[in-house]
Amino acid sequence: MRSDSLETTVDLLAKLRAGVQGAETRLVERCLPPLKRWAKGRLPRFARGLYDTQDLVHDAIVKTLPRLQSFDPRGRGALLGFLMRAVNNKVIDEVRKARKRPESDTSLDTQPDSAPSPLQWAILRQGMSRYRTALATLSAGDQDIIRARFEDGRSYEEIAHMTEKPNANATRAAANRAIARLLKAMAR
Repeated sequence: MRSDSLETTVDLLAKLRAGVQGAETRLVERCLPPLKRWAKGRLPRFARGLYDTQDLVHDAIVKTLPRLQSFDPRGRGALLGFLMRAVNNKVIDEVRKARKRPESDTSLDTQPDSAPSPLQWAILRQGMSRYRTALATLSAGDQDIIRARFEDGRSYEEIAHMTEKPNANATRAAANRAIARLLKAMAR
């Protein structure tokens, strides 16, 4: 019987298939150092992020371990070549992922949120409530002018036709008076 240091890769693969405990660990320990040396520097800097060579090799080995049960070594270095191919595929995957990421290096956490804060929402709701209450106290004509101008965004010319005012200037003056009455009602 051979010692662990003299076991060949073919012997370890046979033991792995036979379910001998520790064969998988010894096989990985044998392949890990040359794989790490081979993989060093293969992952481009832009694709690294938090991923380094050791992580890359480890992930590739973990994903190929289940397939070693059916691996057929054909020649010297076949297993190492198989694992190198797995690592190379992992490098290609990481490069593809990195190219899909946005190029901006600014974190989303550092970009301001354009949505109103909860306080701003509360103020807006309170203001809208005061606006509606005050608007209800105005005459129907004032309400129509204010709604048409500020809620619907109509021009003074359009409001003049709608309210039968003589022209846009008369509508503008009527709107200013209605707004003054609205502000007075909101202040109460």
